[in-house]
Amino acid sequence: MGRPLVHVGRGGGGAWYNFYNEDAMGNMVAHDYQLPSYRHILLEGAERVRLYHFNPEHSVSNANSEFLSSSHISVFGTKSEGHSATIWVRNCSDVY
Repeated sequence: MGRPLVHVGRGGGGAWYNFYNEDAMGNMVAHDYQLPSYRHILLEGAERVRLYHFNPEHSVSNANSEFLSSSHISVFGTKSEGHSATIWVRNCSDVY
């Protein structure tokens, strides 16, 4: 997979409660199906997103999640495990 599992696009937003993804693809070996561009969640052009406990973990891509060209993002608690970056923030404003 080279596309995000969850994609919140331009103008998308709102509150997310207990986002949890632990690479739950069964017994498959993650390296066999995740490209470096894969994300558990990608916010791209999103606005006013609130994440109340954010737990993306165990991907083998460059990052478990990415916030790209988005604004007014609040993360109220996060947890992650693995070797990838938890949250990759690029070209965003007002990220708390």
